[in-house]
Amino acid sequence: MKPHRSIVGGDRRLARTGAGAVLAVLLTVLAACSSSGSSSAGGAAATSAGGGGAATSAPAAGSSAASGSPIVIGNLASDSGSFGDPLWGQITSVWQKWTNAHGGINGHPVKVITMDDDSNPAQALADTKQLVQGDHVQAIVGSVSCCASSAISSYVTQAGIPVIGGSTADLGTGPYFFPTAETLAAFTAGILQVAKSSGASKFGAINPIGAVQNLQQAQAAYTAAGNKLGLSTVYVTQVSPTAPDYSAPCLALISSGAEAAYIAVSPTVNQRVIQTCIQQGYKGNFALLSDFLTYPATNGSTAAKDFSGGKVYVQNYVWPWYDQKTQAQKDYFAAIAQYAPGMLTNVAYGPPVQEAWAGLQLFATAAKLGGIGPASTPADVTKAMYLIQNNNVGGLTVPLTFNQADKAHLVNCFFVTHLQGGQWVDALGGAPQCVTP
Repeated sequence: MKPHRSIVGGDRRLARTGAGAVLAVLLTVLAACSSSGSSSAGGAAATSAGGGGAATSAPAAGSSAASGSPIVIGNLASDSGSFGDPLWGQITSVWQKWTNAHGGINGHPVKVITMDDDSNPAQALADTKQLVQGDHVQAIVGSVSCCASSAISSYVTQAGIPVIGGSTADLGTGPYFFPTAETLAAFTAGILQVAKSSGASKFGAINPIGAVQNLQQAQAAYTAAGNKLGLSTVYVTQVSPTAPDYSAPCLALISSGAEAAYIAVSPTVNQRVIQTCIQQGYKGNFALLSDFLTYPATNGSTAAKDFSGGKVYVQNYVWPWYDQKTQAQKDYFAAIAQYAPGMLTNVAYGPPVQEAWAGLQLFATAAKLGGIGPASTPADVTKAMYLIQNNNVGGLTVPLTFNQADKAHLVNCFFVTHLQGGQWVDALGGAPQCVTP
């Protein structure tokens, strides 16, 4: 059972639904993806210009462009279909151009072959086989695919192909999956930890209808995670994304005594729920996932208006969206400004774009540490991944450590953002927060 990304209430955006027992939703999404039909040829698209180098330290501005035989990696992106967003594939092209313009990796250019899986698990598997058997990629990196994980997990494990970063790695488990962000085992505990960090001792949750198999199951998942943190779960409900009014669940939330409420419907509905609860007299905190924001590309957002002055805390899977404190974070924004101007203000822009970039930079970091070149094999890349020890990829992720002895590589940490004075700020000193699943 795992959280997944889905479109809720008409928002053409990815969003993770919360709580450990959400198998029913995963099956619903997979069915929806399957019904969308497969793409004609996977939509392969590859270029050989790009830049950024290893994420731990940016290359000098005057670095010469890479040339010669390329390092070839693959990428799965749901660029089309029911759950698609073309920006998920576009960011790989931006990264490639930026990387190659700044010296490539170990002096070699990098070529990313991006396949559009059309939001279809069967197509994702076919695309993966093409990347491995036809294109002979060294790794699958920075993928943002709604439905690939369950379809490709067995195959990539049998083939020994490392899957690095991106939402596919986030949802996949096993020795060949190397995530950049919090994985399933820590997901529910992370939600409760955000609420606990806000100062609450009583927790409530408002989920969309269909986001959990039943309320009892959701209650059990939240209660189990909360008990470990000394946080009691006092209210869990489901609401329709198309409901005309949310006064009733807000009043019930207030009556429960909840001091922090996890709102997980959709970005636009979350705003309505928060505004309604505040109007009804709710004084507690709100806990959100970054996926459930009307995503502001910079801190110059309308957050204060959107949330009516509410006390909002946000869990981020990779670095907070507004931070440009490190060179690696600055490079991300510089690359977009150079190669995809307008992306940050595109309505489709959101956390998965950052997660894709973080995964690509994680590969670059490991490849530099491991001396990866054009003739390297997937086994060489996997070996290089074990050189990642307490490495935050230049501030793009929480500190990551991968050990060969682990049957599955889990990430139990995340960042927390707080809305303060109408501005988003790094909460808790900006330090990563970690949980024990």
